[in-house]
Amino acid sequence: MILELIYKYLDNQASEKEVEIIFNWIETSEENKAKFIELKKTWLLTQTNSGLPLDQNNFQDVKNEIKSIEKKKRFNYLKYAAVLIIFLGITFIIKTISTNNNTITNSIVIENENGNINLIQTDQNKTIVNENGEIIGQQNANEIVYTPNNTKKALAYNTIKVPYGKTFKLTLSDGTIVHLNAGTKFKYPTQFNLNNPRQVFLTGEAFFKVTKDAKRPFKVNTQSVNVNVLGTTFNLSAYPDDLTTHCELVEGSVKLTQSNNPKNSTLLKPNEKSSFSLNNNKFTTTATDISPYIAWVYGDLVFKNQTFKDLTIKLERAYGVKIINKNKQLAIEKFSGTINFKTSSVEDFLNLLKYDTPFNFYRKNNTTIEITN
Repeated sequence: MILELIYKYLDNQASEKEVEIIFNWIETSEENKAKFIELKKTWLLTQTNSGLPLDQNNFQDVKNEIKSIEKKKRFNYLKYAAVLIIFLGITFIIKTISTNNNTITNSIVIENENGNINLIQTDQNKTIVNENGEIIGQQNANEIVYTPNNTKKALAYNTIKVPYGKTFKLTLSDGTIVHLNAGTKFKYPTQFNLNNPRQVFLTGEAFFKVTKDAKRPFKVNTQSVNVNVLGTTFNLSAYPDDLTTHCELVEGSVKLTQSNNPKNSTLLKPNEKSSFSLNNNKFTTTATDISPYIAWVYGDLVFKNQTFKDLTIKLERAYGVKIINKNKQLAIEKFSGTINFKTSSVEDFLNLLKYDTPFNFYRKNNTTIEITN
């Protein structure tokens, strides 16, 4: 039973309740924790395969890829897992992990540097402690506030993963506020170092309100662009499946630099947007109304003269669904408007669009909507 749930979790198919069961099992013993980490490492090796589904007959191929020092131990565990599956009469098809951010997951999780994973249940209030049992913060429903503190020790980084269909808020130990949009991964220290710049890492989209500290600049690293600030408020979008990384400045000033070319940079003023093209490695900066770009922080999805094809990406992120559009005419139609994705369902949204362009849609399952003529 637990092995089946772990495979579902690794394949991003587990429900929030199933994820809770998994993490309760992990916390039961150090042996369970070690088994989970080991199975996760083995699972990650499937990314190097040809992309074909991995069934029980492929386990030996995966084991051959593991480092020799871990080979015997992992072989025994996988053999036990295979026997258990046969005994229970369960057939598993293990899919290769996809880097496509359209994969739908249901739970917010935080992973520390040791591989320990904590499930964040947004209907709870609880105290956050580190591995030494020291209080480092407080969770209040959909937000974690870290205790104001600095350290001279080596930094301990956490990585929070926010799935499609959800948002989350962090207050870092220096007081910086970070709103995380759906489909975002954010790496940050639980405490900042007294003597070094403040540094975080972003994949996805976040809205920052950075606490000013002239002695310790704040740096946001993404795959394509790095953002350097002292104290300011800005939005940064760096989804891996987008062709541009863009930043919108509310107040203060920021410097954007190409990640692998420090000489390629641009300065941003309030009410300006800068887009970095991954196709030509160029920044394009314009004065603009930035309110549509930060509306998601307040639960609003704003779209101006956007094709339904482009709009689908926003809908999938905001609502945590996969949209299959078989209506070619709808794909090129353009729409403008605003809807609150916290109070309105994706069905509400699609029904509104039908008034302008008739089409039909239905739910194939809990996470997939299909649109037809």
